[in-house]
Amino acid sequence: VFVGSGLISVIGTFAFFFALHIGGVDIAVPVLQTQLIWGSLFAWIMLGERVNARGVLGILVTFAGLVVLALGQSQGVPVSNNWYWGLGLALIPAIAWGFSGVVWRYGQQRGMERSSGITIQYGTAVVASALFLLFSGQLGVYRTIGVGDFTALLVSGVFGGVIAVFCMFTAMKLLPAATVFVLNGLTPLVTALGGGLFLHENVNGLMWLGILLASAGVVLFQLTAAVGQGPPRQATAAPGESEALP
Repeated sequence: VFVGSGLISVIGTFAFFFALHIGGVDIAVPVLQTQLIWGSLFAWIMLGERVNARGVLGILVTFAGLVVLALGQSQGVPVSNNWYWGLGLALIPAIAWGFSGVVWRYGQQRGMERSSGITIQYGTAVVASALFLLFSGQLGVYRTIGVGDFTALLVSGVFGGVIAVFCMFTAMKLLPAATVFVLNGLTPLVTALGGGLFLHENVNGLMWLGILLASAGVVLFQLTAAVGQGPPRQATAAPGESEALP
C-alpha cells in the first residue's frame, strides 16, 4: 500500500515542479491546497467518509477562488505565456497527493507504524525518480546542476519535507485540530507574500482576492471536518507536508 502511495506521490511531485516553472508559485500553490478536498472526495469513495453541507460550501468557495485567481492572472503579468498550463498541471499533484493521503489512512488503519510508512513511501519515491531519470537518459542532470540550485532544493526538502512534517505532528499534540487546520490553510497567502518578496512575481488585486477566497474555502472545509468529527482520530494532508495522524 505504501509503495503504491510513493509511486503516486512522485508523479505529483514531477508535475508540481513543472507547474512551478511555467505558472509560478502564486498559481501552483493555491491550486495545490485543493489536495485536502480531493483527499476527502477519495476518502468518501474508498473509506466511506462523508462530507457535510458546510464542507461542500468550503469546496465551492475554494474553486470560486481559483476561478478568480485565474481571471486575475489573465489580466496581470504572468511568469510565462503558458501560465494556464501551470494551473492545470498543479491539479495533478493536488489530486495525486490527496489520493496518496487517503492511502496513508488506509494503511495506518490496518496497523502500519508511522515511521515505517514514511520510510517506505519516501524510499519508493526516491527510487522511482532515479529510475525515471535513468531510463529517460537524464540521470546526468546530477552532474550538471548548479550548486546554488542543488542547495535550494536541499533546503526546500529539509524545511518542507522534514521540519514541516515534524512541526505538524507536534502541533497536533499541543493545539486543537481546528487551530492547526486554520494555520495550515494560510499557506497560499504566505506563498503569495514570499513569491512577491523573493521571486518578484506580480500579484494584482483580483489575484489577491482569488487567493483569499481559496484559502477561506480550505479553512472552512478543514474546520467543518474538525467540528464534524469531534476530537480528531486522524488528519490527512499531502505526503511531503504531513501524513495521517492517529
